[in-house]
Amino acid sequence: MRKIWFAALAAAVSLATPAYAQTQPAAASSYAGTWGFQSEDYGNDDYGLAMSGVAVIAPAQAPNRYTISLLTQQQLTERESGETHTLVAHETCTGDASNGQLAITCQLADPTQNQQPDSFLLQRGDSVDQMVGALTTSQQNGETTFNRLH
Repeated sequence: MRKIWFAALAAAVSLATPAYAQTQPAAASSYAGTWGFQSEDYGNDDYGLAMSGVAVIAPAQAPNRYTISLLTQQQLTERESGETHTLVAHETCTGDASNGQLAITCQLADPTQNQQPDSFLLQRGDSVDQMVGALTTSQQNGETTFNRLH
């Protein structure tokens, strides 16, 4: 059910994003768009943790600033028993682009399940449609890859 929900959200957002991005100057919209992301396992000896989700990034009023809506799904796996739990969150974020990096800082839009807001530090990957970096709110700084959907 959650996979269907994520797919529906991504599809709905992607329909609106291209038209908006086309009205922005190229420099302002370099990070703008709809992105899917996935982290590597950033757990510890007892628990495996991995995050995935969708980010919608739009230019803000100020130069090199972005408003971001983030929908995350965090998979928590107890390594010994194999038992898993899924935590879903909606976060509102700001992005600051400087020195070839995009720093994303979030707040929980719907605080539930004792979750903490996320933050990322990203830079361009192999193309303009990929960003790579770290989930910096994790003690292990989980490696994360963002791929542009639109």
